[in-house]
Amino acid sequence: MKAHSKSLSTLLKMTIFCWLSAIQMPVIMADDIDDYFEQFDSSNPLVKDEIIVPDAEDFNPEAVELEKEATDFFWKQKNPVQAMELFHRALKIEPRLVYAPFHMSFYYRAIDKDRKKAVKLLKQALKHHPQINQYHIELAETYLVFEKYKDAIKSYKNALNSGYPEQASIFFNIGLACYEAKKYESCIKYCNLALSLEPEHEKCRNILAMAYILEDDEARAIETVGDSLAYFRIAGKLFLDLDKNTRAWDAIQRGISIDSLDFELQFYKALVLASEKKYKLAISVFDKLLESEPEHFSCLSHKGLCLVKLGEYDQALDAFHRLDELYPEDTRAKCAIGGMYFVDSLYSDALYIFNEVLAIEPNNPYANEMAKILKHLVK
Repeated sequence: MKAHSKSLSTLLKMTIFCWLSAIQMPVIMADDIDDYFEQFDSSNPLVKDEIIVPDAEDFNPEAVELEKEATDFFWKQKNPVQAMELFHRALKIEPRLVYAPFHMSFYYRAIDKDRKKAVKLLKQALKHHPQINQYHIELAETYLVFEKYKDAIKSYKNALNSGYPEQASIFFNIGLACYEAKKYESCIKYCNLALSLEPEHEKCRNILAMAYILEDDEARAIETVGDSLAYFRIAGKLFLDLDKNTRAWDAIQRGISIDSLDFELQFYKALVLASEKKYKLAISVFDKLLESEPEHFSCLSHKGLCLVKLGEYDQALDAFHRLDELYPEDTRAKCAIGGMYFVDSLYSDALYIFNEVLAIEPNNPYANEMAKILKHLVK
């Protein structure tokens, strides 16, 4: 153990870093098929089987039937894996099929997390059917999911230029991509276009407010969200995410001066304290928040991380176990527990935990890597 203490300590830090970086990210569970299908837009013509192409009558009939059978597996039986096998066979026979590339690209985007395959399918589909501008939208959303923002902007604009109807959701997604690409003036332009079509679009207002904040236009930001307290929440979190703790603290404290019991602002206050290595003060704030919301995921998780930083490993492990009890299908607490078991040389226990992670999320890269290491250590 002593000979490996440095490398093990590094691996623990890597565990906690990986786990912490995932805290604010959405988690898609591999066994919750309903989640995948909820992501489909029911008005999408590729979902509703409403696309008409001039040469459809020339398509290979066997391939068309396979495509229909695959679509049935995909929707009615909610068996995307079996559907993918049939879609592959169908597309190999008839590359011009309309619906197979859409369903397959969605599978690669939402389930298999393979951007290259999703993009390749949609680009091939566009070569066969350049008139189907819905493919541009699917391509743009694929780029957006995989954080290829410039490509996403280009594809959305291609869709609009090819006659796709102007919609608030499209303008918002362009605005969002512009924001992530740090093109704040363009973000403001497209978010305002979205709000002109859908004034109650809350996410759009928040992104627009953040763009105004980063353009140092506080007045327009407050006007956008329509409430000073809401502005301070947004500004506090924004500067916190940007590691601008001084500006974050200023916004948070200004908000707390309006409402000292505001849960969100107090939570951000604790995060700033933790980022400044004032772990005990941060824990005291988290504890107070947990009195009112004892099952709050982020409070429990960040408290556990602060305890790790303080070297209070038993208490940290208790916090992570509590999280795992409350959210058994969420892999993040399990990853933290597995990492701590690993550092404590409890290799069998660690392997058991990481296998639990992989049963829920088979493509979890960290769990896969740790499982490989642990298999060599468990005898």
